[in-house]
Amino acid sequence: MRVVASVGVISDYFECCLDYRLNYLMGDGLSPLIFHGTNVLIHGLVSILSLYLCHSVLKMRLASSLIASVMFALHPVHTEAVSI
Repeated sequence: MRVVASVGVISDYFECCLDYRLNYLMGDGLSPLIFHGTNVLIHGLVSILSLYLCHSVLKMRLASSLIASVMFALHPVHTEAVSI
């Protein structure tokens, strides 16, 4: 794998390829199930992180934080990131 970088900064190309490389190594080559599972896992972790952000950092009530996090997790704009 060839890395294109300038002045010691890792390019976006490398970061994108690193994600695909990890998916490739975790699964059976180019298995769509592994790619989909990884996307769902990352989306779930980010949704839990949004609950933490709302409750702890923004000091929202737990019920409000939970509603906001569920809306974030289930909003249709995230469909493309999970269904790829």
